[in-house]
Amino acid sequence: MFSLLVVSFTVSNSLRVLFYLPQFHKFIKAKDSLESHSLFMWMSWVVANLTVAIYFLIQSGLDEKALLNFANSIMCGIGASIIMYKRAKYRNIEFQEQVEPVAKLKKPADLFMKSA
Repeated sequence: MFSLLVVSFTVSNSLRVLFYLPQFHKFIKAKDSLESHSLFMWMSWVVANLTVAIYFLIQSGLDEKALLNFANSIMCGIGASIIMYKRAKYRNIEFQEQVEPVAKLKKPADLFMKSA
């Protein structure tokens, strides 16, 4: 029974590491700032997986359980990094869109002139 549990854990967590890849592909291809994805959740997964990995490392050394949790922590960190990058990128674009009309003005008095 215990060996079945170990095999189940190893297989499911190995697949989980691979299942992050399609999500990352969607993140990268997205044309928005990924505001609908919770950065807090991705970071909590980093901490949770890292904590479990350290626990397994202390309990049984560097075995497949520890390595898989380290791998899951890294993958969650990659997901969080993509989200942070996209948010910074799109905030910069939004800022530039707000600044460019002002930058195109020829003289300070243009700021106070009404458009026709």
